Amino acid sequence: MPASGLVNEFKNTEIIFTAIGEEEGRVEMKKRQVVLKRSDEPSSLTIRSVRYGECQKNHAAGVGGYAVDGCREFMASGEEGTRGALICAACGCHRNFHRREVETEVAVIVQLKLK
Repeated sequence: MPASGLVNEFKNTEIIFTAIGEEEGRVEMKKRQVVLKRSDEPSSLTIRSVRYGECQKNHAAGVGGYAVDGCREFMASGEEGTRGALICAACGCHRNFHRREVETEVAVIVQLKLK
């Protein structure tokens, strides 16, 4: 297993966890998915970073209103791979209620052949 992360069942995909900040004794982790493509042509490396922002659950939908709880960012209440990883520790909502932000970085790798 690479030191940088975990390799899942897809041979050319690697999930990387990197620390992005530390506040009040808590370390925030950022999940990045790296997709490697191999061919004889110039190849590219695509890095996707996924972050879940503020909660958008409408708590007053049952009475015809609109009210959100004010949760600003998703924080998993459990370890990766457990059910708690999908529940926000701050508001108790499922991760799907939080706005998903995807950043994609593409790097082109050119292989030079020396004579």
